[in-house]
Amino acid sequence: MQAGELAAQQWEQLGLEVDLQIVEWGTWLERVYSQRDYDVSIIGLAGRLDPHAILVRYTTDSSRNFFNFSNSRYDELIELGLRADGEERRAIYLEAQEILARELPGIFIMDPPQLAVMSAEIQGWRSYPIYVVDLASLYQ
Repeated sequence: MQAGELAAQQWEQLGLEVDLQIVEWGTWLERVYSQRDYDVSIIGLAGRLDPHAILVRYTTDSSRNFFNFSNSRYDELIELGLRADGEERRAIYLEAQEILARELPGIFIMDPPQLAVMSAEIQGWRSYPIYVVDLASLYQ
């Protein structure tokens, strides 16, 4: 059974009708990202070291807000985060992330660096806060 079929079965077990469509990246960008033509989408979003680069995407007027998320307090916090630094900036972004978690525009369902599987003899795996796979540090 392929991953898509398994995902469809899991949705159906919840009583949801499934019309699974696996699409090419260009199609996803056009239909989901640009046109907001979807009910559910599973996509990998790479992280950034600066949280603003990702969090700004969920502001109400962002063209990158394919979740169609809208919250005036969240928008205000992201604007404040641009002008703050240090602990104040950290607190602002933590509150913004709490709003996202509470109102759930999207769900983080996996961490690709944790998907690494290797024999016990291989040592030196490192996870980074951005999407990087550095095999140079591996040894046996």
